[in-house]
Amino acid sequence: MLRYEVLGRLAVGGMAKVYLCRLAGIGLYEQLCVVKMIRSEEVESEKFIEMFLDEASISVQLQHQNIGRIFDFGQTETGHVLVMEYIDGRSLAQILAHSRTGHEMPPWAMTAFIVSKLCAALDYAHRKRNIRGQSMNIIHRDVSPNNVMITYEGEVKLIDFGIAKATQRSTFTRDTIKGKASYMSPEQASGEVLDHRSDIFSTGSLFYELLTGSKAFDGDTDLQVLKKVQRAKVQPLADLAAEVPKDLERICLRALARDRNQRYSTAAQMQEQLQTFVHGAGYGSNHLRKWMSEAFARQREEVREGIITAINRTEHPDSDSATFGGAAEGFCPGPGSYDVLRSYGVSAVAAAAIPLPD
Repeated sequence: MLRYEVLGRLAVGGMAKVYLCRLAGIGLYEQLCVVKMIRSEEVESEKFIEMFLDEASISVQLQHQNIGRIFDFGQTETGHVLVMEYIDGRSLAQILAHSRTGHEMPPWAMTAFIVSKLCAALDYAHRKRNIRGQSMNIIHRDVSPNNVMITYEGEVKLIDFGIAKATQRSTFTRDTIKGKASYMSPEQASGEVLDHRSDIFSTGSLFYELLTGSKAFDGDTDLQVLKKVQRAKVQPLADLAAEVPKDLERICLRALARDRNQRYSTAAQMQEQLQTFVHGAGYGSNHLRKWMSEAFARQREEVREGIITAINRTEHPDSDSATFGGAAEGFCPGPGSYDVLRSYGVSAVAAAAIPLPD
């Protein structure tokens, strides 16, 4: 029988909490995973629960190497639980922040490789059909640096389909403005009807930022940003990064076309052109793995040590945490704080505060 052991709390939102857990089974089987939970009593709107379940029901059907996996989801007497893949790596937002603090921007080939894998994930999601053979019409709507993870093994993962639009959503309504303003498409920023080409524009915005180090659309307020996105006029890439290869500049600008009919008609088309550049440069996942391991060696080791400390605490709950090197500021769940998890087979144990990357 499988069980989930809480190792640490990763995040707390308005109505959701996210924990790092260990999935333990028969024999030596074990795996890290992320458990997202909401307590019904803390949710003010039934629509929030519907969106939570929509995210789960969409994501659990997406089985692709470039999409973060959903292992399980369900409902208990006191709330809802979503069990997700633990991705050992950094988000593109963290990589961009790293580059802006005195480090070099990622190499051109690395940037093209990452975006090509993102395109592969989007193409799969856009084409996805349900078990009845019907198109699910999935549009991610939140393609942004925070939602693209790069693992230390050189893998690229698209995550968080929380506001994705799909035919099967129980909360399906007409299009509303959802997503991060700087990475919206013009039609998304205007509240128009969307199709999969909206995600292609968002990918272009992300690509622009990776190439230049600057957001394609920025401003002091969301309203200012939305107006810029609606106009879809960007500063020439050469003004910000004079040595950007012309092939990559052309690909980026086509994805950023204001008229969606001028963009790539599919993410696969964009991926194919990026792959041509990547293959010409001889770049692969092994190069990305090496870059990640060198750029974030300290952060990776800190997280690894924190996880080991937390696991030791679950196996020796009565021992002094200092025996295991003690992660700073461990926490113990208060009465009832894990009742949702406990009723879903999760052990409530004193857990270390995992020092996940800032």
